[in-house]
Amino acid sequence: MTSATLARRLSKAEALLHEREQRRFTAACDAVKRDLTDEQRKIADAWWEGRREDLDGIAPCSGKHRRIGFCERCITEANPPALLRAMWALVMWHMQDGTPTVLPVEVAQVYVEDPDAWPLRRCEGCRYLLPEQARLCADGTFRVIARYSGTCPSCGLDSREGEEIAG
Repeated sequence: MTSATLARRLSKAEALLHEREQRRFTAACDAVKRDLTDEQRKIADAWWEGRREDLDGIAPCSGKHRRIGFCERCITEANPPALLRAMWALVMWHMQDGTPTVLPVEVAQVYVEDPDAWPLRRCEGCRYLLPEQARLCADGTFRVIARYSGTCPSCGLDSREGEEIAG
């Protein structure tokens, strides 16, 4: 096999992998938006409308990510409303480790109503990112103010089981 043949095969394999990742990314984005109300969709669309060109093909952080990739730093530097922060995080973690991408109306509403809501706490059953009220510290860590307690919207595990509820 010549090096030219090997290069063509490698290029074809890379293109197929990129196409598969793009389909997976698109499916994750569709899944995270699927259950949103019209009002919640309008919030997301309004924020994106003025930034589409800025974010097209490159993430907002200096990481120069592929089009289908972004990181936690991208999310914090772009400083979107809490609802979009949650949507991005769910997609990002789904692409990295298969985290569920469901975003039921009632969970989305937590992000709409609380600008300090961040998808930080992992469900012990399915690793879904549950909302917590938190402040982003200068060093990139979070100071949690309040945590979600109740049933995971993805797997149904009760986050209160075996845990003392502060009150």
